[in-house]
Amino acid sequence: YYGHGGIYRSVELHELAPCSFDRVEVRTLSLDGRVGVKLLLSGNVPEKLDFTCSFDDEAPQSMTAAVNDGALEFEARIANPALWSPESPRLHTVRLEADGEAIVERFGLRTIRAEKGRLLLNDAPLKLLGVCRHETHPQFGPALPLQLLREDVAFLRELHCNFVRGSHYQQDPRFLDLCDRFGILVWEEGIGWGDNETHLTDPGFRSGQLRQQKWIVANSFNHPSVILRGFLNEGDSESLPGRALYETLAAELRRLDPTRPITYASNHYERDINFDLVDVISLNAYPGWYAEDREAVRPLGEIAPVLDRFIAWMDQQGFGDKPFIVSEIGAGGIYGWDFKWGTTGLCPLGGGYFYISQNARSKETKQQSSTVRLYRWTGDADAPFRPVE
Repeated sequence: YYGHGGIYRSVELHELAPCSFDRVEVRTLSLDGRVGVKLLLSGNVPEKLDFTCSFDDEAPQSMTAAVNDGALEFEARIANPALWSPESPRLHTVRLEADGEAIVERFGLRTIRAEKGRLLLNDAPLKLLGVCRHETHPQFGPALPLQLLREDVAFLRELHCNFVRGSHYQQDPRFLDLCDRFGILVWEEGIGWGDNETHLTDPGFRSGQLRQQKWIVANSFNHPSVILRGFLNEGDSESLPGRALYETLAAELRRLDPTRPITYASNHYERDINFDLVDVISLNAYPGWYAEDREAVRPLGEIAPVLDRFIAWMDQQGFGDKPFIVSEIGAGGIYGWDFKWGTTGLCPLGGGYFYISQNARSKETKQQSSTVRLYRWTGDADAPFRPVE
């Protein structure tokens, strides 16, 4: 994938008061409606602040709180709490106001934790069924119009998915808003793909990773759809020198956001040395496609044995109490598209568009060729992909 740069999401200019509200973070303390609220301030910050707080349509309540390190914290109870879940994605709002400065934030009342080999959402076992999603488009690049984001959510619901992995970078806040509204669970991860030991031990790379983690947590803290935080997709997690960065990122994420489990997608199977640092073990596996035995008559027969072997290894290593996610699996092509003299690759884009690449080798001339063409998903079983001219 391509890691886009520059400004490609909305930018607004605000004139700030001498003491302004930066942002508010809401944490679910109990499922009966008790929440913790943290208000971050900037500018001429006082030692204490008189303000009002209201949830949903409740009448504002006058409050006073001490300010420490540019923030104030307090606990409150929602009068009419409704839990957020994929089946019932109910949302609440909180409004804080003081001296003409106000901030309104939407949030969901829900808990998520990893326990005894399972993810528990609101104390109930959770099974994740979903896909990985790239946020790019052949016409708009990373600056997707809202309608295409809506189409992606519609596709997820049509597939009966309850989960999407934002691979492999921060997601558009508007997409997270839609996931909040329609009950789609999200794994959000920092940018990274296949970073080797040289990257993992580079001070500049380390600094950039830590900086982006702060941005991601700040931007998605109040999104109930975000249930997992991740980093360094398919990094060199079998490298001992590279382990230090995995330790640093895991610790920093727990400091910034202790409310969500942590994971990363590994493709190193039993060679990985960092699974002890995370709450959820995730594996990118392509058995049967990148086959162990390429001459096998039925390579799909490799899938279950490969995954069963890895799960058995997890148990042997003492990781049996960690939930397990197959974070990538499948084939680098499209079912039914069989080229006897080549292979096909599928790259999903936003709004139902796909790049399809064909890497071919002629049996007669031994020459290599490669073609790429843009298609759009039609939903028609007889002709599911239509070429875009």
